[in-house]
Amino acid sequence: MNEVVPLEVIANRILVILGMKVLLSSHLCRFVPHRYPHLNQAVKRNIERFPEDFVFQLSQEEAERLVSHFVIPHRKYFGGTLPYAFTEQGVAMFVPVYCVHHVPYKMNIVIMRTFVRLRETLSTHKIWLKSF
Repeated sequence: MNEVVPLEVIANRILVILGMKVLLSSHLCRFVPHRYPHLNQAVKRNIERFPEDFVFQLSQEEAERLVSHFVIPHRKYFGGTLPYAFTEQGVAMFVPVYCVHHVPYKMNIVIMRTFVRLRETLSTHKIWLKSF
């Protein structure tokens, strides 16, 4: 990954699950240069750094709902495990824990700006968000 993903692409991946704006681990791994299983392992190995308001793992029912609402094309997209959902704070914590290259830090800045812009937009306009 040599370039930063546009803000709009990230914004389209932010979902509202359990009342929280989150980025799924399956989406986050597309923005940082790491494979999905490695990302999930990094969270499990460092779980003490991720309180449940930073990161939580989706239940079977929540994952099925994402597939049934066409947010995720197929259950295989999750790589055989239930995905983690990262809040803005969870993303901010994840990058220093797992990413050591300069590109992920740039990507982290864009992701943080996306969450901020979304929060600003929500405070001034009513917009439709995919909520599950």
